[in-house]
Amino acid sequence: IHRGIVGDRNDEPGARRVFVLTGEPDSIALPLDADESTAARLGLPTGEALDNSLSLLRYIRGRDAADDDGDGDTAETRPWLLGAVMHSAPLVINYGARPGSGHSLTSPDVRVIYGSNDGLLRMLAGVQGAAGQGEAGREVWAALPLELLGYQQVLARRQAPANAGHRYGIDGSPAAHIEDTDGDGTIDPAQGDRVRAYFGLRRGGAGYYGLDITNPEHPRQLWQLSPEAPGFERLALSFSTPRPVRLDLGEAAPRPALIFAGGYHGGWRGSAPVGKDAGGGPDDRGNAIFVVDAATGALLWRAQGPGYDRGDVPAPVVVAAMNHSMPAPVTAVDTDGNGITDRAYVPDSGGQVWRVDLGEAGPDFNGSPRDAMDSWSVRRLADLGGVGAEDRRFFHALDYARTRDAHGAYDALLLASGNRAQPNETAVRNFAYLLKDRGGSETIDHGDLVDVTGMCTDPTRAPCREADLSLGWKLSLSDAGEKGLATPVLRSGVAYFTTYRPPEPGEECADRVGEGSVYAVRLANAASAVREIYRARSWDSEAALPAPGVRKFAVGSGIPGSVIPYREFLILPGNGLDGERVLKPPGTLRWRSHWRENGVDAL
Repeated sequence: IHRGIVGDRNDEPGARRVFVLTGEPDSIALPLDADESTAARLGLPTGEALDNSLSLLRYIRGRDAADDDGDGDTAETRPWLLGAVMHSAPLVINYGARPGSGHSLTSPDVRVIYGSNDGLLRMLAGVQGAAGQGEAGREVWAALPLELLGYQQVLARRQAPANAGHRYGIDGSPAAHIEDTDGDGTIDPAQGDRVRAYFGLRRGGAGYYGLDITNPEHPRQLWQLSPEAPGFERLALSFSTPRPVRLDLGEAAPRPALIFAGGYHGGWRGSAPVGKDAGGGPDDRGNAIFVVDAATGALLWRAQGPGYDRGDVPAPVVVAAMNHSMPAPVTAVDTDGNGITDRAYVPDSGGQVWRVDLGEAGPDFNGSPRDAMDSWSVRRLADLGGVGAEDRRFFHALDYARTRDAHGAYDALLLASGNRAQPNETAVRNFAYLLKDRGGSETIDHGDLVDVTGMCTDPTRAPCREADLSLGWKLSLSDAGEKGLATPVLRSGVAYFTTYRPPEPGEECADRVGEGSVYAVRLANAASAVREIYRARSWDSEAALPAPGVRKFAVGSGIPGSVIPYREFLILPGNGLDGERVLKPPGTLRWRSHWRENGVDAL
């Protein structure tokens, strides 16, 4: 991670570069130097004890200030400077032939950013650069949100408060909004190009942050959001990864913005769990959807459950049934392919699915951006949850495709239920769902959907062929406690999604981590597509094919991640299919796409 000296200051030759995100809008990130002036600016008392300033700052920079190895040397570098990475998926950003970097389009300047449980957001160099600059894996910088400064004292002392549980630091996945104005593949600030990154804390807290990393060597903080900010009182744990979008608000150019949900109402208050971690009742936090300006973090629009918070910010759209927190990322959709987001979907922790219509102002609009947003609306598309065995929860984004059936065109929404906060529970009966959004106003209930689990094991039989699937279907995840804990993928008429089965009573200790599987089912009726996958592999004979109707295959122990599309391939989690991690699925390759014209359209 870091291959030089730690140092006490960022400007020392070869020293580690660590910054503090103080929350000051549109300002250079503060160097986290181990000196009295930095301590004073951060409000730390002076002195050498770990509870005080200089030793704590040196610890954050990477010194062995707590003398963990007991050798009496507190000035040496700690042997391991990387905190655990739990849920923060690394984000790769390609700067191309960035001016002054020594990189070219054939050997581009690639960077990786991610968060970790030690409370630091890190940027790493992704590839070897000219003259040894930017060597792969080198830590370029690390940044600490100011609100996690107290957490550093806990880490340095190696003792957490009683019943504090695991501490998560920066647990959210970053997202980026990249503006390459001329589309040449290189980020050049002189041409107006910009790179902005956004992240939340997930289990680490309720904050969201915006950074300008156009110059990847020098992060600039843009904004910070918290429940204390006017209009954001409903923010819960920031599980919902921000989605960069472009909106038509009737302005000269599309407005770069972010859309995210209110997050997960959970965690602990002392030794007692709260919110959804304590049970399945309604939530008064996290039950909201936000749209903010990407550059300033200013609140543009919000929808939320009953209750009004502040009168000095745009009034929310209040929805009576929006009474469960929303940990899932929002799925943003450009329904007409013009490069403007005009719809969004998000499920919640109470089994509901919400549709947001972000109407475009259009070329003849002559009102204000506020007038344009006044036409936006939100409605409940589906109610799939309940209580007890029906307490189905959604933690992950759904996938979307535009397609048609015998009843006409529809928007296909694929999602699977499962309580990510309690992966080993076995009382709830979870399902995978295909919802068909045809633009109507009625809410689809769980009971309205045909259960195709047994009906369509043989899709040629009359019960499957004659089933009324005009609203969609539901597929039971029939193993005890089986649940969907990742985002599905739709590809060429086949739905791919992963599930997790908790360990069964009596399993050997070494096996008590459960098992992950990948489903491959037809979008039309959830009939199995697994045999076709096996047939696509040249070494599989007919005798080696799984039985007809088998919809899934195992990919190893533990909770699997998503199936990841890459070009014409799919990357499987875990052990893959019989050890094969990269799969070329059968069928014609079709991905959602849009077109742009250089010099006319902006990315």
